Amino acid sequence: MFHSTMPLIDTAKLASLLSPEDCAIAKLALVSRGKDKGRLKASSPKQPYKVPKGKRNEQGLAYYAWRMAALQVSPRGEHHCIPFMASSYLDGDNEGYDRARVNAAAAHGQAIADAIVACVPLAKHYGTRLWAHALYG
Repeated sequence: MFHSTMPLIDTAKLASLLSPEDCAIAKLALVSRGKDKGRLKASSPKQPYKVPKGKRNEQGLAYYAWRMAALQVSPRGEHHCIPFMASSYLDGDNEGYDRARVNAAAAHGQAIADAIVACVPLAKHYGTRLWAHALYG
């Protein structure tokens, strides 16, 4: 049976896996109120257009972590395509592209995404199962 409800994230486990700062970024990728509180958002968190120099790009990290987590645990087909452009929101100062800075931010965002995915039961890893079947039959 196919379910379209986004997975519920165990926020207590998430808090134990991440620092308080990273947990706050991860929570930007979760629904914060209503009946779906604590679930991974069905659509992307707000994406940054420009981040002042010296400020941390929390929205870009949240978007990147959400996109990488949605690839693995979302039941929605539109989230299962390869996220080629996800890193484009990590370089937020618009004053010059710095590949080393983007790579460092991508590694940081991936660590947050891995923590989010670790809080979802294996039976709900829809994208992981789909890609494993596509790659290995």
